[in-house]
Amino acid sequence: MSNYNKYDKRIYSYMTLRQTVGWIGICLPLVLFLYSKLFVEEGNLEPSISHYYYTLMRNLFVGALCAVGLFMFFYAGYSRLDDLTGDLAGVCAIVTAWFPTSPIVGEPEWYNHLHLPFAAGLFVCFAFFSLWLFTQSKAGRIYKRDDDDPSIVSIAPQEISHMKKIRNRIYIICGFGIMVCLITMAAYIIVQNGNGGSSRDSSLIYWLEFTALVLFGFSWLTKGEFWFLKDKEVSGEPDIRMPEEEAKQLGYKWVNPWRCGMLK
Repeated sequence: MSNYNKYDKRIYSYMTLRQTVGWIGICLPLVLFLYSKLFVEEGNLEPSISHYYYTLMRNLFVGALCAVGLFMFFYAGYSRLDDLTGDLAGVCAIVTAWFPTSPIVGEPEWYNHLHLPFAAGLFVCFAFFSLWLFTQSKAGRIYKRDDDDPSIVSIAPQEISHMKKIRNRIYIICGFGIMVCLITMAAYIIVQNGNGGSSRDSSLIYWLEFTALVLFGFSWLTKGEFWFLKDKEVSGEPDIRMPEEEAKQLGYKWVNPWRCGMLK
């Protein structure tokens, strides 16, 4: 039985979890938008996604962020950096959910000041996943040991699959898009505060957050190989198999495999 088939159910379950996180990122801003247009007088939008905490959609907002945060905590990455980024994103998501942004009316409490930096940190983690971690590949690296003889390792072919190249382009577009949204939000807040105004004076922050969340969601849908983004199971260049010591002498390096031994 091949390694792929051996862990087939676990791989597909993990891909489904990635897709679920992606759908949360896409659906959350869409549902909040529909709520404003259908149930709010004159269809007015909140100044930001975070301000929906003070509406009837509070439970949805907090629940969605907590779900994303828990997934990030338990996300089994390919490397230590992957795991640490997931843990940091989890902390940022939970703090963003539990410590709301400053209310539109009234003076902010001390905990309201925690919301903005942790929300920004969450978007930075999302961008880092897309731009750096998701674009990594096992191509040309040692990625597993032989089941019968642990001293023999397998080295993935040098060539990256066609669908992986397409996914990488999507990751880069999503990552840069998130960073552009984040930088634009920061610049707008600084300019508004400098002019004596407020970022709540328009819905620009709302739309930038809307866009960033949709990009985050699409990036994770892509990571979950949703629909046509999945690699085709075709026979290509075979793995190189050799003793681990020989592989290291030839300059091959390990890539930390996923917990079940498959790196996609």
